[in-house]
Order: sequence, then C-alpha cells, then structure tokens
Amino acid sequence: MSNHSLAFKLSVVEFYEKGERSAREVGAHFAVDHGTVRKWVASYEAHGVPGLAKKFSHYDLAPLK
Repeated sequence: MSNHSLAFKLSVVEFYEKGERSAREVGAHFAVDHGTVRKWVASYEAHGVPGLAKKFSHYDLAPLK
C-alpha cells in the first residue's frame, strides 16, 4: 500500500463510496487493482483516514551487545 499517496488513496475511496461504480470499475478508472480498492475501502471504514496512511517500521541493524 505504500506506492500511493494518502491523498490518492482517499480520492479512490471517496470515488468508490459514491456508490455509482464497482470496485473493478473504480480500479480501472484509477489504474489500480480492484482488490487494492477493496482493501483501501475496508481499511478506511475500519480506521478512518489513519487506516490509509503509510505504516513505517524501521529496524536498527546494529549488532546486539
């Protein structure tokens, strides 16, 4: 999910939630897979805008002492 900006994801979700088109049609319109559209919509419905935000995790590769 990290290849797209938060604004792009939100626009896809809002377009889908208008209810005029299926996930497949929305995906074709925005050039993303329809499964991705469904995943973003489910995440948005469960968590709101933070559900669409990029999740960063950083692990330090320094050896343990």
